[in-house]
Amino acid sequence: MAELRNHIVVSRYLAEVGLTSPNTAGIPISEIRHISRLMLQGTDAEDLYSYGWGKRLALGDFRFAPITVRSNPMRIFSYPPEVPALMERFIKWRDDCHTASQLHPLILATQIFVYFCHIHPFPDGNGRVGRALMADFMVRQGYLPVVFQNMDGADYLRMVSDAQDKKPEELCEAVAFTQL
Repeated sequence: MAELRNHIVVSRYLAEVGLTSPNTAGIPISEIRHISRLMLQGTDAEDLYSYGWGKRLALGDFRFAPITVRSNPMRIFSYPPEVPALMERFIKWRDDCHTASQLHPLILATQIFVYFCHIHPFPDGNGRVGRALMADFMVRQGYLPVVFQNMDGADYLRMVSDAQDKKPEELCEAVAFTQL
């Protein structure tokens, strides 16, 4: 129940912010961290922050330990000390791509999602935050957010993993059909 409530709160927040900032690239790192915090409040994910390796993290803090994902335990993510610089590079890339206007907003929103998930900056909730960033970008460009419906979780995770491995076709197709 908390996850649904949090998703509604975040969606409403991003819609309001996005509609008042049309044709912009998206929220800064500080707000991404805020979105992460909002997404995880009152959920089981709070335990990951409370009982992590070595020290306690506040919700919305970047991870300080190595991480794996169930969908692809062999995926290697960046080392924790690299995360802040990678997030800065992500924001610059997003802003530059938006300014260049060479891609359809739906394709760029999908790339934003995949790039963010590849960094995996938080101990938990990266997919939720990544989808929120995708929605934020779409709203700012005057489109409805992408809402994945009736998609098998395993298929979704495989498509995201494939996109991170430079095989984005199936994810892009799913996003396009969902948007239709």
